[in-house]
Amino acid sequence: MKKNKVSSEKLGNLGILSIGTKAIYLKQNQDSSNSISVKVIKWSDLTNLINDKEANSITEYKIDMQKFYKRASSIIEKGDLIFSALPSLSGENIILIDRDFEDTYICNDNMFIFKNKSNYSSEYLYLILKSGLYNKYLQHLKVGYNKKLTIKMLADIEIPILDEEKELVNEYSNLQKVKQEIQKQEEKFNNKVYELTKCTLNM
Repeated sequence: MKKNKVSSEKLGNLGILSIGTKAIYLKQNQDSSNSISVKVIKWSDLTNLINDKEANSITEYKIDMQKFYKRASSIIEKGDLIFSALPSLSGENIILIDRDFEDTYICNDNMFIFKNKSNYSSEYLYLILKSGLYNKYLQHLKVGYNKKLTIKMLADIEIPILDEEKELVNEYSNLQKVKQEIQKQEEKFNNKVYELTKCTLNM
Protein backbone atom coordinates (compact mmCIF):
# COMPACT_ATOMS: atom_id res chain seq x y z
CA MET A 1 0.00 0.00 0.00
CA LYS A 2 1.38 3.39 -1.00
CA LYS A 3 1.96 5.75 1.92
CA ASN A 4 1.02 9.40 1.74
CA LYS A 5 4.05 11.62 1.79
CA VAL A 6 4.28 13.78 4.92
CA SER A 7 5.47 17.34 4.47
CA SER A 8 8.51 18.35 6.49
CA GLU A 9 10.66 21.31 7.42
CA LYS A 10 14.32 21.49 8.33
CA LEU A 11 14.94 22.17 12.02
CA GLY A 12 17.22 25.06 11.12
CA ASN A 13 14.29 26.83 9.46
CA LEU A 14 12.12 26.55 12.58
CA GLY A 15 14.30 28.48 15.00
CA ILE A 16 17.78 29.55 16.05
CA LEU A 17 20.49 26.97 16.70
CA SER A 18 23.65 27.88 18.56
CA ILE A 19 26.44 26.13 20.41
CA GLY A 20 27.00 26.58 24.13
CA THR A 21 29.90 28.61 25.38
CA LYS A 22 32.93 28.58 27.58
CA ALA A 23 32.23 31.73 29.55
CA ILE A 24 35.04 34.28 29.84
CA TYR A 25 35.24 35.06 33.51
CA LEU A 26 36.31 38.12 35.44
CA LYS A 27 39.69 37.84 37.08
CA GLN A 28 39.93 37.95 40.86
CA ASN A 29 41.25 41.51 40.96
CA GLN A 30 38.93 42.84 38.26
CA ASP A 31 36.13 45.29 39.03
CA SER A 32 32.92 43.29 39.43
CA SER A 33 30.53 46.23 39.62
CA ASN A 34 29.51 45.73 35.99
CA SER A 35 29.10 41.97 36.09
CA ILE A 36 26.38 39.36 36.41
CA SER A 37 26.35 35.97 38.13
CA VAL A 38 25.80 32.98 35.85
CA LYS A 39 26.08 29.24 36.23
CA VAL A 40 27.76 27.29 33.46
CA ILE A 41 26.05 23.92 33.23
CA LYS A 42 27.02 20.58 31.76
CA TRP A 43 24.74 17.87 30.40
CA SER A 44 24.58 15.68 33.54
CA ASP A 45 23.71 18.69 35.72
CA LEU A 46 21.01 19.77 33.29
CA THR A 47 19.34 16.36 33.35
CA ASN A 48 19.39 16.46 37.16
CA LEU A 49 17.77 19.91 37.23
CA ILE A 50 15.02 18.88 34.84
CA ASN A 51 14.35 15.72 36.87
CA ASP A 52 14.25 17.70 40.14
CA LYS A 53 17.45 16.12 41.40
CA GLU A 54 20.35 17.85 43.05
CA ALA A 55 23.01 19.20 40.70
CA ASN A 56 26.20 19.41 42.72
CA SER A 57 28.87 20.34 40.24
CA ILE A 58 27.47 23.60 38.85
CA THR A 59 29.97 26.41 39.28
CA GLU A 60 28.92 30.04 39.55
CA TYR A 61 30.93 32.73 37.82
CA LYS A 62 30.92 36.49 37.45
CA ILE A 63 30.79 37.57 33.81
CA ASP A 64 31.22 41.04 32.42
CA MET A 65 27.82 42.36 31.28
CA GLN A 66 29.04 43.07 27.75
CA LYS A 67 30.38 39.55 27.36
CA PHE A 68 27.23 38.16 28.94
CA TYR A 69 24.95 39.76 26.34
CA LYS A 70 27.19 38.49 23.54
CA ARG A 71 26.41 35.00 24.85
CA ALA A 72 22.66 35.53 25.15
CA SER A 73 21.98 32.64 22.77
CA SER A 74 23.59 30.27 25.29
CA ILE A 75 21.27 31.28 28.13
CA ILE A 76 18.79 28.54 28.99
CA GLU A 77 15.14 29.64 28.85
CA LYS A 78 11.76 27.94 29.07
CA GLY A 79 10.82 26.40 25.71
CA ASP A 80 14.41 25.78 24.61
CA LEU A 81 15.51 22.42 23.26
CA ILE A 82 18.98 21.39 24.41
CA PHE A 83 20.99 18.80 22.47
CA SER A 84 24.01 16.90 23.72
CA ALA A 85 26.85 17.24 21.23
CA LEU A 86 28.51 14.13 22.66
CA PRO A 87 27.19 10.58 23.12
CA SER A 88 25.45 10.38 26.51
CA LEU A 89 25.64 7.37 28.81
CA SER A 90 21.85 7.36 29.21
CA GLY A 91 21.26 7.46 25.45
CA GLU A 92 19.33 10.70 25.95
CA ASN A 93 20.11 13.23 23.24
CA ILE A 94 17.63 16.03 23.82
CA ILE A 95 16.04 17.88 26.75
CA LEU A 96 13.06 20.24 26.73
CA ILE A 97 13.31 23.13 29.16
CA ASP A 98 9.79 23.08 30.57
CA ARG A 99 10.17 25.64 33.34
CA ASP A 100 11.73 28.94 34.32
CA PHE A 101 14.78 28.88 36.59
CA GLU A 102 15.56 31.39 39.33
CA ASP A 103 19.26 31.25 38.48
CA THR A 104 20.81 32.15 35.13
CA TYR A 105 22.26 29.09 33.42
CA ILE A 106 24.50 28.99 30.36
CA CYS A 107 25.14 25.79 28.39
CA ASN A 108 28.72 24.68 28.02
CA ASP A 109 30.24 24.06 24.62
CA ASN A 110 29.27 20.38 24.56
CA MET A 111 25.63 21.34 24.04
CA PHE A 112 23.52 23.00 21.38
CA ILE A 113 20.58 25.29 22.13
CA PHE A 114 17.55 25.51 19.87
CA LYS A 115 15.28 28.53 20.39
CA ASN A 116 11.96 27.86 18.72
CA LYS A 117 10.68 30.66 16.44
CA SER A 118 8.10 28.61 14.53
CA ASN A 119 4.33 28.20 14.80
CA TYR A 120 4.87 24.71 16.17
CA SER A 121 5.15 24.20 19.91
CA SER A 122 8.47 23.27 21.50
CA GLU A 123 6.67 20.31 23.08
CA TYR A 124 5.77 18.98 19.62
CA LEU A 125 9.31 19.35 18.29
CA TYR A 126 10.62 17.67 21.44
CA LEU A 127 8.27 14.69 21.10
CA ILE A 128 9.35 14.17 17.50
CA LEU A 129 13.06 14.49 18.20
CA LYS A 130 13.02 12.25 21.30
CA SER A 131 11.02 9.50 19.58
CA GLY A 132 12.74 6.17 18.92
CA LEU A 133 13.63 6.72 15.27
CA TYR A 134 14.94 10.24 15.74
CA ASN A 135 16.85 9.33 18.90
CA LYS A 136 18.61 6.54 17.01
CA TYR A 137 19.30 8.95 14.17
CA LEU A 138 20.88 11.49 16.54
CA GLN A 139 23.02 8.72 18.02
CA HIS A 140 23.99 7.64 14.50
CA LEU A 141 25.19 11.17 13.71
CA LYS A 142 27.64 11.04 16.63
CA VAL A 143 30.08 8.81 14.78
CA GLY A 144 33.62 9.06 13.53
CA TYR A 145 36.76 10.18 15.30
CA ASN A 146 35.19 13.22 16.93
CA LYS A 147 31.82 11.66 17.74
CA LYS A 148 30.18 15.07 18.03
CA LEU A 149 27.10 16.64 16.53
CA THR A 150 27.48 19.85 14.58
CA ILE A 151 25.06 22.72 14.08
CA LYS A 152 24.78 21.80 10.39
CA MET A 153 23.81 18.22 11.24
CA LEU A 154 21.04 19.45 13.52
CA ALA A 155 19.88 22.21 11.18
CA ASP A 156 19.44 19.70 8.33
CA ILE A 157 17.21 17.30 10.29
CA GLU A 158 13.80 17.07 8.65
CA ILE A 159 10.87 17.55 11.04
CA PRO A 160 7.52 16.08 9.91
CA ILE A 161 4.65 18.57 9.89
CA LEU A 162 1.69 16.61 11.22
CA ASP A 163 -1.94 17.64 11.58
CA GLU A 164 -1.98 15.69 14.85
CA GLU A 165 0.43 18.12 16.55
CA LYS A 166 -1.97 19.28 19.30
CA GLU A 167 -3.35 15.78 19.80
CA LEU A 168 0.14 14.37 20.38
CA VAL A 169 1.13 17.15 22.77
CA ASN A 170 -2.09 16.82 24.80
CA GLU A 171 -1.73 13.04 25.01
CA TYR A 172 1.87 13.38 26.18
CA SER A 173 0.85 15.97 28.77
CA ASN A 174 -1.80 13.63 30.16
CA LEU A 175 0.69 10.77 30.33
CA GLN A 176 3.12 12.97 32.25
CA LYS A 177 0.40 13.78 34.80
CA VAL A 178 -0.31 10.08 35.27
CA LYS A 179 3.42 9.40 35.63
CA GLN A 180 3.79 12.11 38.28
CA GLU A 181 0.83 10.72 40.23
CA ILE A 182 2.30 7.21 40.12
CA GLN A 183 5.63 8.58 41.38
CA LYS A 184 3.86 10.29 44.29
CA GLN A 185 2.03 7.09 45.19
CA GLU A 186 5.28 5.09 44.99
CA GLU A 187 7.02 7.57 47.27
CA LYS A 188 4.11 7.44 49.72
CA PHE A 189 4.21 3.63 49.68
CA ASN A 190 7.99 3.51 50.19
CA ASN A 191 7.72 5.89 53.15
CA LYS A 192 5.04 3.69 54.67
CA VAL A 193 7.20 0.58 54.34
CA TYR A 194 10.14 2.46 55.83
CA GLU A 195 8.14 3.57 58.88
CA LEU A 196 6.78 0.06 59.43
CA THR A 197 10.16 -1.65 59.17
CA LYS A 198 12.75 0.79 60.58
CA CYS A 199 12.35 -0.49 64.14
CA THR A 200 13.49 -3.94 63.01
CA LEU A 201 16.99 -2.62 62.37
CA ASN A 202 16.91 -0.24 65.35
CA MET A 203 17.45 2.77 63.13
